[in-house]
Amino acid sequence: MATATQIMQHDVGLDERPQRCLEMLLRAEKEAEEIISDILSVIADHDTKEVELKAKAASLRGETGE
Repeated sequence: MATATQIMQHDVGLDERPQRCLEMLLRAEKEAEEIISDILSVIADHDTKEVELKAKAASLRGETGE
């Protein structure tokens, strides 16, 4: 999207270039923030599962006497 806004800035035929570029960049920023939020959520889920699996492994090791 950043490349598209750069191209748009050079299009002298567009009357509202700055506003349209700003809108496009704000949309891109919002999409990036949503992706980052999704990734952080997946990482948190992964961390939770890691703790659960480690506890289960420790429990199993205790049962087998290893």
